[in-house]
Amino acid sequence: MMVISDFQPLLNQSFRIIFSDQELVLTLVDVELVGSPYKEGARQPFSLMFDADASVGVLRQGIYPVEHDTLGRKDIFLVPRGVEDNCCRYEAVYN
Repeated sequence: MMVISDFQPLLNQSFRIIFSDQELVLTLVDVELVGSPYKEGARQPFSLMFDADASVGVLRQGIYPVEHDTLGRKDIFLVPRGVEDNCCRYEAVYN
């Protein structure tokens, strides 16, 4: 089970989503706690925000294989949050 402390040291580092013919680089720009656990002993909910170059297109909401040199490959549910200045922001929430 992933927890916030798995991602905090990776702030401002690059993650990759590899497609058949291209790679999308995401930068982890924010890691924060959100709310409280739904029951005693449950994981503390947290969110991750990633930025990516929107010129390669914007991903649809969905589960993607995201790779990091230290963390390895993790399937992460990403939601596009908007595009500004050719940068797309994606959010992942862990409850």
